[in-house]
Amino acid sequence: MSLVLERARQLAKALGECDEYLSYKKSLEELEKHEAARIMWTDFQKRQAEIQRARLSGEEVPEARIKELERSYEILMMNPYIRDVIAAEFRFTHLFADVQRIIGEAVGIRYADPRDTETEETESASDPGAEGPGVAGSGTAEPNAAGSAKSAQSAEAGASGDRPSSKSDDDDLKGPRRIVVPGRDI
Repeated sequence: MSLVLERARQLAKALGECDEYLSYKKSLEELEKHEAARIMWTDFQKRQAEIQRARLSGEEVPEARIKELERSYEILMMNPYIRDVIAAEFRFTHLFADVQRIIGEAVGIRYADPRDTETEETESASDPGAEGPGVAGSGTAEPNAAGSAKSAQSAEAGASGDRPSSKSDDDDLKGPRRIVVPGRDI
């Protein structure tokens, strides 16, 4: 067996045993015990996936539909079981993105400096004229509907290697109009 594959298995085992993952798994188990919260969460994920599919296929998503999803997200965040799942998923996704960035950089994949993105996001969040809710800038902030899993998204985009990203691609990923539930960016 290759040393690389063996180390990958060790990393997978470490991730499966880390506090971030165990917390995420525990929050999902708790959510499953509460039928109404589970249904709300599942419905939100379905509607979010529909918008993401539409955007990926090049369809224009009506602003009203995005606003509705943002309002739904705000309501979801009032539910402690859903809020715990989102926060735990965010922490694990952030850790996973850091691992991906470390591996990518070791083999020469260059990632954007997250501090550059955080500065732009912070400015957008503090601009009273900016549309939509504020944008969290650091990995320690709670996720919100406008976006905060930026390092995870940057790592995923950089690792895909399918095509080089352009300025317009980067601009599409930024901005206060997208909905982010960690790991499920819209």
